Amino acid sequence: MTQEDIVIEIGEKEWEKSVERSNTPVFVMFYSPMCAFCKTMEPHFFNYAQEFKKTVVFARVNVFNTPSIVQRYGIMSIPTFKFFCHGKAVHELVGEIYPYLLKKNS
Repeated sequence: MTQEDIVIEIGEKEWEKSVERSNTPVFVMFYSPMCAFCKTMEPHFFNYAQEFKKTVVFARVNVFNTPSIVQRYGIMSIPTFKFFCHGKAVHELVGEIYPYLLKKNS
């Protein structure tokens, strides 16, 4: 199983179906491919996605490809991690954080 099988990449077209209408909790990482802090956090995000794959959907959103989503959810810094339940953002973590905090909120 590859990382792409565990963490889905979401764009503007997939957002509503994959996050807002999901019956499963969704943990989203807003990132940029050029962001050093994002690259530091990615391995932890992928590890937790593997660990919690049966109960939580893990997704990544490239902020440069999704301007309306970024604006709608007030993404000001990257990485930003948002946890969604029944389509509503219920928790947010911003920046290069302790990996334990990602796991605690997964």
